[in-house]
Amino acid sequence: KLRSAAAEKPCSADPQGSHLAAPKANSTEGKRRRSSRRPSISRAGAKKLLRNVVLLLAIALLAVWLVPFDGAIGELHAILHGDVQDSFGSGRIGIWKQCIAAIGQRPFLGCGPECLSQLQFTPFVRETASGTVTRIIDAAHNEYLNIAVCQGIPALLALLAAAAALFVQTIRKGFPKGAVICLCGLLFYLLQAPFGIATCYTTPLAFLAAGCALALTRADTSGE
Repeated sequence: KLRSAAAEKPCSADPQGSHLAAPKANSTEGKRRRSSRRPSISRAGAKKLLRNVVLLLAIALLAVWLVPFDGAIGELHAILHGDVQDSFGSGRIGIWKQCIAAIGQRPFLGCGPECLSQLQFTPFVRETASGTVTRIIDAAHNEYLNIAVCQGIPALLALLAAAAALFVQTIRKGFPKGAVICLCGLLFYLLQAPFGIATCYTTPLAFLAAGCALALTRADTSGE
């Protein structure tokens, strides 16, 4: 009887041994619960949103193709009908043509970062009420072309591949809402990049949004 009581006593009166594994189990369950409660967007909802966006873009292009508007939209109307002039887009079309020709000369390494002015493109000339304005071309006014001209086609492909991989990873992880919000900011930046210049007060925000989206996607996967 004494032996049986002694054998039973550690099992019934050992509060430490009974709780050693409890924190790990509770932490694992907590991670699972947090990951299950993490807000996300369904794939069906994402496909519906993408379908609606494509439909709206198609309707907008059809309207521009049919109606000869004024200004920049009128220039797009002319381009859709095959009339492409170097003066369109405040001279961007002419700059882009020169950039494409320059890419063929140094396709792999480019001319060097921020060295576009050394290529001696045809200057930008515009007649104004106060006289003739002449400017040296030192930027492609298209971030993708600017990277291809200055740093080479491989650098441009690497940037596009990194952005595409980030979007694909977010889709595979079920569209975590935090990551989707960051990717929306990145997407808007990528959409305006063909018409703008990389600046110190906008481009870092795009990379910050990409980093936050990547971190949120990984956190959603690990449950942290």
